Amino acid sequence: MEKGVDFLDLSCRRWVFLWDEIQEKVLSTGQEALDSWQWYSQESKANHWRLVFPFRAGILQSTWAFTQALKFFFKEQAQMVKTVKRFQLLVVSANTGSEKQKLQQLVAQTSLRAVTVVERADFFNAYLQNKKNFSPLKLIIDLNDDFVELSLFLAENRLKTQHLPLADYLTDKQLVQHLKLVLDSFLLNLPRDLFKKQWQYFYIFMKPEVKKTSLIDDLNQHLKMEGILNQEILSNYV
Repeated sequence: MEKGVDFLDLSCRRWVFLWDEIQEKVLSTGQEALDSWQWYSQESKANHWRLVFPFRAGILQSTWAFTQALKFFFKEQAQMVKTVKRFQLLVVSANTGSEKQKLQQLVAQTSLRAVTVVERADFFNAYLQNKKNFSPLKLIIDLNDDFVELSLFLAENRLKTQHLPLADYLTDKQLVQHLKLVLDSFLLNLPRDLFKKQWQYFYIFMKPEVKKTSLIDDLNQHLKMEGILNQEILSNYV
């Protein structure tokens, strides 16, 4: 990875935060905020707290909320920021052009660093393109906590992308059934000549902490292809 560049994944739970309405401040973020909210709400001690989601399914919901999350993050990570010259934002395709521009501006204004934006599908395809043993026609499944993005590439050209929010509390069985349905729809009516290309693999990208690796066997059988799991931190894909 280029020295002085760091990634900000806008799809992860890092940006969820617990907001104190009396003190008007962020108390915690990410999984810590989710855990605190669950405990305190059950104990009825959190009537002046709010759990705030700047993003839903990777799509910007509130400029104010994202600004608060950024200020807290850069304050907590002050030492790291000193070593960064540029941030690369990974965003979902469902954000509009103006939303992507707004995200770029907010991070640049808060971090005082240069900021570039790349869509997740293009980022993962660029990684696969650098691997000489991968087929030119690539089906990429980007599975996250609350959304999945399906993308189809022919070499560096993106043929289509579909962004799909996921319901909360899906069981593994429900998730597999849902993925089978959306994959069938996604691959429907593709030009016949595409299938003449070398195409025996599909590629799944998941965060290291996601524990759903068993679904690959189900998708292998359904798609009659071999799934290749990629489950590493973002910097390893550069």
